[in-house]
Amino acid sequence: MLLALVGLLPAVALAQGFRPPPFAAGIPGRAQMQAIEIQRHQARTLLYREALEELRRNPQVVDVRACGAGDDEKSLCLPQASAGGVPEAVAAQPTARRIALLFGNHRYQPPIP
Repeated sequence: MLLALVGLLPAVALAQGFRPPPFAAGIPGRAQMQAIEIQRHQARTLLYREALEELRRNPQVVDVRACGAGDDEKSLCLPQASAGGVPEAVAAQPTARRIALLFGNHRYQPPIP
């Protein structure tokens, strides 16, 4: 009976979407974390390799023109800003705090502008 249960557990765990913990041997040390980070960097580099090569060959490939009067919604262009814009009462107030959202990796050399 016990053997039948032990043989059935992996199938039940897989059916319920069970995954083992990412670090079954415990919390990784500094060297392991650096190795994981290097692997992630290499995987991302391989994932985006074609796009990065195209950008190096032709930097203008990412330039998108502004939409004109003859463009429909399927055209590859940036739509014009609405005429309404920001209300004057809001625009007249100075911004008390600015927030920057950075995408990329943590290897930027300080100071970040």
